Amino acid sequence: MHSINTIIEWCESHQGQTIQIQKREDQDLDIVVMELSKATAGALDPHNVDSYLSDQAIYLHGSAAIDGSATAQMVTTELPGDIYVIPLEGSFEVQPLHHQLVIRSERAQYILSSTY
Repeated sequence: MHSINTIIEWCESHQGQTIQIQKREDQDLDIVVMELSKATAGALDPHNVDSYLSDQAIYLHGSAAIDGSATAQMVTTELPGDIYVIPLEGSFEVQPLHHQLVIRSERAQYILSSTY
């Protein structure tokens, strides 16, 4: 069984690289491209009012932009704060592949790719 440590280890092996993060939730697809500087795991701020976030998360740090080419916007927008948060809600699965890491939570699926 793979865990948060698997996610951190995959990210550590891709530090300094450009990765693509695909988030699929229901019929919505968001794509972010990030120059990954580090990944950390931890609890979220208990005072955070964003109720859709869980108590546990992976924080991806680095310069990032939302890739609008996957949406009707066709515009690339910088990600505020240089942090991408992956909430780990309830039970979740982690499937490491050579150039990809698939994370499935109860709410969404994330695919991290080192080559795209």
